[in-house]
Amino acid sequence: MIAQRNMASDQALVAEPHAIGDQRFSIVLKPLSHAELGDIRIDEDVFAIGRSEVPFDSYAPPIIADLSHRHARIFSEYGAVYIADMDSKNGTTVNRVDVQQKITRLRDGDEICFGKALSYRVQLCPRAQQRPARTAKLISLTLTPERGELGLQPIVVTQFPFLISKADEAFSRYRDDHPQQVNYLSRRHAHIFLKSDAPFIEDLGSTNGTFIGGNRLDEHAIALKDGDILAFGGHHFVYQVSLQRENAVADPTVTKFSAPAAAAAAASHAGDADKTTFVAAVGVLAFALFYSGAPERELKALLENGEYGRAAVLASRALERDPDNAQLKALGTEASLKANLPQWMAMLKARQFDRAAALLAGMKKLGGHNPDLQALLKELEWAGNLERLVSARGGADAPIRSPDDAAKIKAILRQWDEDTQGHQRAFVMLSSYVPAFKDTYAEALSHLRKLALTGWSGGNE
Repeated sequence: MIAQRNMASDQALVAEPHAIGDQRFSIVLKPLSHAELGDIRIDEDVFAIGRSEVPFDSYAPPIIADLSHRHARIFSEYGAVYIADMDSKNGTTVNRVDVQQKITRLRDGDEICFGKALSYRVQLCPRAQQRPARTAKLISLTLTPERGELGLQPIVVTQFPFLISKADEAFSRYRDDHPQQVNYLSRRHAHIFLKSDAPFIEDLGSTNGTFIGGNRLDEHAIALKDGDILAFGGHHFVYQVSLQRENAVADPTVTKFSAPAAAAAAASHAGDADKTTFVAAVGVLAFALFYSGAPERELKALLENGEYGRAAVLASRALERDPDNAQLKALGTEASLKANLPQWMAMLKARQFDRAAALLAGMKKLGGHNPDLQALLKELEWAGNLERLVSARGGADAPIRSPDDAAKIKAILRQWDEDTQGHQRAFVMLSSYVPAFKDTYAEALSHLRKLALTGWSGGNE
C-alpha cells in the first residue's frame, strides 16, 4: 500500500491525511537524534524496526543499544499509517507519549523514538497513482499439506501479512483431533508478509520454531519460493508452498488466477473432495492487533474515538482467531450496534424495510463469530417484522381483513409470548448501547398491544 516516491523538497506535505481506501502515501523517516544516518524511505506494507533489521543492523552498536530484536512495526491500511510497538524492552514513543504495546496512527510531522535515543521525524506525502507494473503480481500463496493422511486442509493466503497462530481458525480447527500438535504452535508463531511483492516468512520468537526445508529460522525473515517445505512447531503442520501470480499486462491468451480460482486449485491439490480449502484473508490492522497482543485495548481506543465501524470490523476479525474471548464479544457487540443501529432505526422509521433487513444481514455476516451479537440482531429482526406488518396493515389497530392477516398477527404475538422476558431483556440491552432505541422500543410495545387487542376482537366477532 505504501510506495516509494522521490520528493523534490521537504515542504508542502499533507498535515493530516485522511484514511481513504485508495489513497497511498510515501513514508520517510528523517533522523533527529543522529542526522548522519540518513533518511529511511519505506515502500512496504509492513516495515520492521529491530536491531537485526535493515537498515538498523548497519548502525553502530551504541546507536541501537536500546533496540529490541523485534522492536516495532510501521504498517498501513485503508490509506492510513500506523505504528505498533512489539512489547519492546525499552519502549516506543510518538510525540514523547509512550505507545508501548499499543497501535497508534502516524501523521505527518510526528516524532517517533525507539528506545531512549533513536528518534525520527515522520513525513507522509500522497503519491500519484503509478502505472501498473509489467510484472507478474502475487495474488495468493497456497500451503498444501505434505501428509494427506493427517486430514489437514490447504491454506490459501489471499491477503498479507498472514499470522500463523494456534488461535487462528486455520489451525485451531484441529484442536479436538490433534490437541497436542496445535499446542506446539505459539499464539504469535510466525507471519508471512510481502516485500516488493515477494513473500517472506519470519518466526516471531515461537517456542517450537518455524522450519524451511528442515532448517529452523533464526531472527531474520526468509523469502519463500515455489516448492519450499514449510513446517510450524514440529512434524505435524508441514506444508508445501506454491505461489499464484497473475500477469499485470492485459493478455487474452494468458490464464489468470483469481482468489476463488486459487482456492479451487489448492483444493484440487489436496486430492480429497470432502476437504475444504481454508482461504485466509486478514487485513493489516487486524493482524497488527494480534501481533502486538492487545486487541481488546485497541478496540477500546477505537470505541472511545467514535470509530465504531472500524472497531466492528476488527472485532470480527479478532474473534475469528479467538472465538471464546468474552471481552472481544462484548466490544464487538458494542461496536456493531453503535455503528449500525441508528441507521437501522432511521430506515425503519422511513418504512424502508428491505434496506433495514439488508443492513441486519450485513451485521449478521460480520458478527458471525459473536453469538452475543447474533441474539440481539435476532431481536431487531423480530422488531423489523413487527413494523413491516403494522405498515402493511395500515396501522396496528386496523381491522383484520383476511385469514392471512389474522395468521400473521397471531404469529408475531406468539413469538413475543413464547419468551416475553427474553424480548424485554434484549430491548433493554439494545437501549443501553444506543439510548435513542428506547423510543423504537416504546413504539414497538404500543404496536404490539394494539395488535393484541385487534387480534382478540377479531377472534371474538
